[in-house]
Amino acid sequence: MTKLCVFADSHGYIDEALNAVASEAPDMVFHLGDGATDIRRLERLYPEMPVYCVSGNCDASQAYPYYQNIKVEGVKIFATHGQKFNVKNDASLLELCSKAMEYDADVVLFGHTHHALIERKLCMDIMNPGTIGCGKELSYGVLTIDGRSVKCEIKSVSSNGVGKYGR
Repeated sequence: MTKLCVFADSHGYIDEALNAVASEAPDMVFHLGDGATDIRRLERLYPEMPVYCVSGNCDASQAYPYYQNIKVEGVKIFATHGQKFNVKNDASLLELCSKAMEYDADVVLFGHTHHALIERKLCMDIMNPGTIGCGKELSYGVLTIDGRSVKCEIKSVSSNGVGKYGR
């Protein structure tokens, strides 16, 4: 079994992500852009943990690719920030799903909208963890892979601790 913490849109505020990693104890982390360089602090604290990252529209350095494909326990994950696939204006997520299908993805991760989302479409699990860094509703995703079984959760960060909802 492999557990991933999925963050997006930290925009310079990485403390809640660090708290989530400490409490979740994931096997790996994915940052979906707009604050991609924030993840360097996490890499220093957890040098043995794999950390994957993509660039967002607010990442000036563009040091990371716009999308990545990784395979975890045979599950193919397509990850992007989402600005190149019109995720803010396309509720159907057609452009995003079309690109993910080119890579035969099982799971699609994206950010950019600052709104958490989990849905299943075209035989793919789709998750947007929301924003971990700014806004009144902070959240992150947890992706658990056990063989070919995939579980997606969104966890809300509040002053009363961490609550969760998911499928």
